[in-house]
Amino acid sequence: VVDVYSAWCGPCKSIASTLRKVRNEIGDDFLQFAVAESDNIDQLSAYRNKSQPTFLFYGGETLVSIVRGANVPLLVRQIHEQLDKEHQVHRYGIHRIEVRSNTKCFVKIPYFQFKKFYHLYLNVCYFFL
Repeated sequence: VVDVYSAWCGPCKSIASTLRKVRNEIGDDFLQFAVAESDNIDQLSAYRNKSQPTFLFYGGETLVSIVRGANVPLLVRQIHEQLDKEHQVHRYGIHRIEVRSNTKCFVKIPYFQFKKFYHLYLNVCYFFL
Protein backbone atom coordinates (compact mmCIF):
# COMPACT_ATOMS: atom_id res chain seq x y z
CA VAL A 1 0.00 0.00 0.00
CA VAL A 2 1.48 3.33 -1.05
CA ASP A 3 0.15 6.39 0.77
CA VAL A 4 0.40 9.25 -1.75
CA TYR A 5 0.18 12.60 0.00
CA SER A 6 1.00 16.30 -0.16
CA ALA A 7 3.22 17.70 2.60
CA TRP A 8 0.80 20.50 3.47
CA CYS A 9 -2.24 18.19 3.75
CA GLY A 10 -3.37 17.74 7.39
CA PRO A 11 -5.44 14.54 6.90
CA CYS A 12 -2.56 13.08 4.88
CA LYS A 13 -0.11 13.52 7.76
CA SER A 14 -2.40 12.10 10.43
CA ILE A 15 -2.92 8.74 8.71
CA ALA A 16 0.69 7.46 9.03
CA SER A 17 0.33 6.42 12.68
CA THR A 18 -2.91 4.61 11.82
CA LEU A 19 -1.10 2.65 9.11
CA ARG A 20 1.61 1.58 11.58
CA LYS A 21 -1.06 0.38 14.00
CA VAL A 22 -2.90 -1.56 11.28
CA ARG A 23 0.35 -3.19 10.12
CA ASN A 24 1.18 -4.30 13.65
CA GLU A 25 -2.34 -5.62 14.27
CA ILE A 26 -2.55 -7.59 11.03
CA GLY A 27 1.03 -8.88 11.10
CA ASP A 28 0.95 -10.29 7.56
CA ASP A 29 4.25 -10.43 5.67
CA PHE A 30 2.45 -9.54 2.43
CA LEU A 31 1.38 -6.21 3.91
CA GLN A 32 3.91 -3.44 3.33
CA PHE A 33 3.31 0.29 3.57
CA ALA A 34 5.15 3.09 1.83
CA VAL A 35 4.58 6.81 1.76
CA ALA A 36 5.28 8.92 -1.31
CA GLU A 37 5.15 12.70 -1.32
CA SER A 38 3.52 13.57 -4.64
CA ASP A 39 5.12 17.02 -4.68
CA ASN A 40 8.57 15.46 -5.15
CA ILE A 41 7.84 12.55 -7.51
CA ASP A 42 7.12 13.37 -11.16
CA GLN A 43 5.22 10.11 -11.78
CA LEU A 44 2.72 11.15 -9.09
CA SER A 45 1.99 14.63 -10.46
CA ALA A 46 -1.68 13.69 -11.01
CA TYR A 47 -2.05 13.39 -7.23
CA ARG A 48 -0.58 16.81 -6.37
CA ASN A 49 -2.58 19.59 -4.72
CA LYS A 50 -5.14 17.21 -3.25
CA SER A 51 -6.47 17.83 0.25
CA GLN A 52 -6.85 14.12 0.93
CA PRO A 53 -4.50 11.14 0.89
CA THR A 54 -4.70 8.58 -1.89
CA PHE A 55 -3.80 4.95 -1.23
CA LEU A 56 -2.48 2.88 -4.13
CA PHE A 57 -2.70 -0.87 -3.54
CA TYR A 58 -0.17 -2.97 -5.40
CA GLY A 59 0.10 -6.72 -5.79
CA GLY A 60 3.66 -7.05 -7.00
CA GLU A 61 3.94 -4.23 -9.54
CA THR A 62 0.25 -4.37 -10.49
CA LEU A 63 -2.04 -1.58 -9.28
CA VAL A 64 -5.03 -3.50 -7.92
CA SER A 65 -7.03 -0.90 -5.99
CA ILE A 66 -7.21 2.78 -5.05
CA VAL A 67 -8.75 4.38 -1.97
CA ARG A 68 -9.12 8.16 -1.69
CA GLY A 69 -9.56 10.00 1.57
CA ALA A 70 -8.77 9.38 5.23
CA ASN A 71 -11.69 6.99 5.79
CA VAL A 72 -9.98 4.52 8.14
CA PRO A 73 -12.76 1.86 8.21
CA LEU A 74 -12.84 1.80 4.39
CA LEU A 75 -9.05 1.68 4.20
CA VAL A 76 -8.81 -1.20 6.71
CA ARG A 77 -11.56 -3.13 4.91
CA GLN A 78 -9.74 -2.68 1.59
CA ILE A 79 -6.45 -3.80 3.17
CA HIS A 80 -8.10 -7.03 4.35
CA GLU A 81 -9.79 -7.63 0.98
CA GLN A 82 -6.60 -7.06 -1.00
CA LEU A 83 -4.56 -9.25 1.37
CA ASP A 84 -7.07 -12.07 0.88
CA LYS A 85 -6.78 -11.67 -2.89
CA GLU A 86 -2.97 -11.61 -2.74
CA HIS A 87 -2.95 -14.84 -0.72
CA GLN A 88 -5.16 -16.42 -3.41
CA VAL A 89 -2.69 -15.28 -6.07
CA HIS A 90 0.13 -17.04 -4.26
CA ARG A 91 -1.80 -20.15 -3.20
CA TYR A 92 -3.83 -20.86 -6.31
CA GLY A 93 -2.12 -18.91 -9.09
CA ILE A 94 -5.10 -16.60 -9.58
CA HIS A 95 -4.22 -13.56 -11.72
CA ARG A 96 -4.29 -10.05 -10.33
CA ILE A 97 -6.79 -7.65 -11.88
CA GLU A 98 -5.22 -4.29 -12.70
CA VAL A 99 -7.17 -1.11 -11.95
CA ARG A 100 -7.82 0.87 -15.12
CA SER A 101 -9.55 4.16 -15.79
CA ASN A 102 -9.96 6.75 -18.52
CA THR A 103 -8.47 9.43 -16.26
CA LYS A 104 -4.76 10.06 -16.04
CA CYS A 105 -4.91 9.79 -12.24
CA PHE A 106 -4.85 6.01 -12.46
CA VAL A 107 -1.25 5.36 -13.45
CA LYS A 108 0.79 2.22 -12.91
CA ILE A 109 3.77 3.25 -10.77
CA PRO A 110 6.15 0.38 -9.93
CA TYR A 111 7.87 0.63 -6.55
CA PHE A 112 11.33 0.98 -8.06
CA GLN A 113 10.36 4.26 -9.73
CA PHE A 114 9.78 6.05 -6.43
CA LYS A 115 12.56 8.43 -5.45
CA LYS A 116 11.81 7.82 -1.78
CA PHE A 117 10.30 4.74 -0.20
CA TYR A 118 9.48 4.90 3.46
CA HIS A 119 8.92 1.53 5.06
CA LEU A 120 6.53 2.26 7.93
CA TYR A 121 7.00 -1.07 9.65
CA LEU A 122 10.78 -0.88 9.90
CA ASN A 123 10.91 2.94 10.07
CA VAL A 124 13.64 2.99 7.42
CA CYS A 125 13.90 5.28 4.41
CA TYR A 126 15.25 3.83 1.16
CA PHE A 127 16.40 5.88 -1.82
CA PHE A 128 16.17 4.46 -5.33
CA LEU A 129 18.16 5.80 -8.26
